[in-house]
Amino acid sequence: MSIAFSPADHYLPLAQAADDAGFHYVALTDHVANPEHLESSYPYTEDGSRRWEPFTPWPDPWVMVGAMAAVTRRVRFFTSVYVLPMRPPFQVAKSVGTA
Repeated sequence: MSIAFSPADHYLPLAQAADDAGFHYVALTDHVANPEHLESSYPYTEDGSRRWEPFTPWPDPWVMVGAMAAVTRRVRFFTSVYVLPMRPPFQVAKSVGTA
């Protein structure tokens, strides 16, 4: 189950519901920067516009994984989008290992 584009305050209840319903995985997405205007066409919509509003909050996926893991029993977590090149590699390793 993907929780992409969901409000951050829905993440924990959605993870709990997925766990209770027997889902195996919950996918999170990530964006580091979210410019107000895009010069290029977004390839995954018919008209080339993005699927989210310009100032959509994107919580850090590894912080959210830790929070969701604390309230679930069996479901596993992964990122379907993670912008690794915009982050220091040792910090990513620490965050992922902690989560």
